[in-house]
Amino acid sequence: MCLIGLMINEHPDYPFIFASNRDEFYSRETERASEWEGPPGLIAGKDLEKGGTWLGITKSGDFAALTNVREPSADAEGKRSRGELVKSYFENREAFYKNLGQASLYGGFNLIFGNMRQLSYFSNKAERKASLTNGIHALSNAALNTPWPKVEHLKAGMKELVSVKSSSELEENLFSLLKADQVFPDDQLPDTGVGTELEKMLSPLFISSDQYGTRSSTVILVDKNLNCTFVERSYVPSSGEKRFTFKIG
Repeated sequence: MCLIGLMINEHPDYPFIFASNRDEFYSRETERASEWEGPPGLIAGKDLEKGGTWLGITKSGDFAALTNVREPSADAEGKRSRGELVKSYFENREAFYKNLGQASLYGGFNLIFGNMRQLSYFSNKAERKASLTNGIHALSNAALNTPWPKVEHLKAGMKELVSVKSSSELEENLFSLLKADQVFPDDQLPDTGVGTELEKMLSPLFISSDQYGTRSSTVILVDKNLNCTFVERSYVPSSGEKRFTFKIG
């Protein structure tokens, strides 16, 4: 996953709001969000190539999501699958913390994990940890809240939704925000070593190209009574929506 937005204790009715885009090669086999048979109450998509996942939430309120850190492809060769980190958080907490202790074995990643009361941020590239309890935060392929144009656009867009009361309107506004395909000017782009043309192609919130782009968007809303709505909209290889509603507890 390549773009995450979080709004924690900012909206008067929804203390937890999550919005994200998963960017991936179109050819990579993927299973859409479903309730897994293993970890109790886990709702997540699945990477069928490696068996891991990029995002998940349980009906008890545990949550984890990750993005890759953009780096030369050679740096990720021979590394373990990053989706294993999120999967292990739900399957075996002891194994999860062991994996974090061996973070150099994975390609560059940013990881957010915890529950509705407190989330933690960890990266094996930014060499940074943080506790997330309040505020609006966004994450792409650099460290948390690095002011890339898409990150700033997502944060500003989420801030504008604080006054939206209707859950359906809030949901649709978030999905609309995630579909923004504006290519940002060259002088605003980061330099991650991939060249200007690729930086431009990767700059929108919603990415489109011949082989790689935004394959799905996910919105999660949790209200003050811990009622959770999880919606995943898929675009590639075909469009569709998966929706789950439950009370966390």
